Amino acid sequence: MLQFVREIPISIKIQKTLSHRRGFHFHVAVGVTAEVKPLSGMTVNLPIIDTLLAALKEHLEAQTFEAPTESLNLVFAEIYNESAQFLKDQIKAVKDPTLAGESSGPIQLSSLQFREERGFGFSNFRVPVKSPEELEFFHSHFIEILPPQAPARLLKVRIYWQHKAGSLADYSHESFKLLKPLMALEAEALISQLEPLKGHKIDSGSFISRIEIHDLGQNRTLEI
Repeated sequence: MLQFVREIPISIKIQKTLSHRRGFHFHVAVGVTAEVKPLSGMTVNLPIIDTLLAALKEHLEAQTFEAPTESLNLVFAEIYNESAQFLKDQIKAVKDPTLAGESSGPIQLSSLQFREERGFGFSNFRVPVKSPEELEFFHSHFIEILPPQAPARLLKVRIYWQHKAGSLADYSHESFKLLKPLMALEAEALISQLEPLKGHKIDSGSFISRIEIHDLGQNRTLEI
């Protein structure tokens, strides 16, 4: 099976209270899988997938989603679930035989990620979801490393939280609390202190599932 990922920008409006609206600009990445046809080498018809993404964009941008709490975790889970179901229904409705291999049947939605311009998002790229709310939320934090006798370095630390259903935790705040005492460390010492944070659990049951460290100046990435 091969996976193909296509991405589209989508703006989403959320009503938090009667007088307070929020606007978010997401890059929505959709992954689909299918087997390759043994004779032609054809698999997924990507222009048709782009058409499905355009339909999703129109569907989401026509709505204003209602947030049941001040925390946006629940409404983000609703948006994720509605988008996944919309794409699955659209894929089922497509009859083009070039979408998948002759013996593989319809293509399948394999991944869905929402990445907002301001460094946070949610997905099920690596962790299967048992319910719409049990997603993987992530937030990015930037740390300046200023060694005395070496060039400055900028690290982007992205912390992924395995969200537990019903949790109203502010994952950005929870991540910052853990990172704040480490921000004065040298890069290697910082990384060594980040490693034990994998698996860190908060009261709601949500926990850190993985950590990515992007050394932006040296174009290197480390995953914990």
